[in-house]
Amino acid sequence: MSEPIESALSQPIALVPEKRPAGPVLEATTVSETDTFVTRSLVREFTIQHDQTPELGGSNTAPAPLEAALAALGSGLAVAYRVHARRLRLRLDRVEVRARGHLGGGTLPPAASPTGFSKIAISTHIVSPEPRERMMELAHLVADQCAELNALSSPPSVRQIIEIDSVRSAPKLEASHGPA
Repeated sequence: MSEPIESALSQPIALVPEKRPAGPVLEATTVSETDTFVTRSLVREFTIQHDQTPELGGSNTAPAPLEAALAALGSGLAVAYRVHARRLRLRLDRVEVRARGHLGGGTLPPAASPTGFSKIAISTHIVSPEPRERMMELAHLVADQCAELNALSSPPSVRQIIEIDSVRSAPKLEASHGPA
């Protein structure tokens, strides 16, 4: 492990302030260039493919975007357990996170009710020789400070700008979603 990471992990855990300063900006670009539901997302130097299930009109060549969101949540939680366990000097032999998203109202063609998750259930199994009290301390810390969990529990506002290239000239469209 690099010295800066080791140093950061050895620092005492501070309480999360009410308003944190802005952190780094993460970015992903997603492209759909065929008449299928297959997309290609570019994140840093990585390419991630998504598709839909046959029930939703896809060809089942890759995870669906909402499945990828669940996997990202599980990965974020597993990493958060590892990071905070190191800070607390706890040994973890295995962390397994299962995230199940219940879809609400969403089918193709679009339903009258909003699509997306109506609820998400998370089950985490940890194998560790550490005392139960210390593991509960770790679990509470992760529940409070996991960025992926917080992003889904308290979603940010989303501003969407839509630019349309067509034969006819079209203005730029803008829409906002979520809390203001």
